[in-house]
Amino acid sequence: MLEQYPMHDSFKRFMRDINFVYASHPALYEGEYNRECFSYVVRDRQWDLVYAFTRSAGNERLLAVFNFSDQGYVNYMIKAPGCGQLIEIINTDWDIYGGTQHNDKMCISVRNGQCIMDLNAYSGRLFVMC
Repeated sequence: MLEQYPMHDSFKRFMRDINFVYASHPALYEGEYNRECFSYVVRDRQWDLVYAFTRSAGNERLLAVFNFSDQGYVNYMIKAPGCGQLIEIINTDWDIYGGTQHNDKMCISVRNGQCIMDLNAYSGRLFVMC
């Protein structure tokens, strides 16, 4: 019955998708207690409330970025290890989850250990690092 309401249906979709992402990416659960599998990228940033970390297992590396602020950020710079591409896996602000962003899996370039991205208020984004 609750699924007849768009927000409930969107949340159900998000939970289904996030569980699929978790099960599909060993970097999210392997090495849970191994410090070498986790690294902060952005922390101690009380002024903008953005946090980011990497998770790794085997050859897979993921970057998770969270904006816990009520302010969105355009062209936010994050120091991401290495060079290459970030391929978006999931974004909590996609329209299919009731957010404002079109469901396009973005590809963001990492150059000289830095990348630029937009972060909507109260959002989280997860990327595969290639």
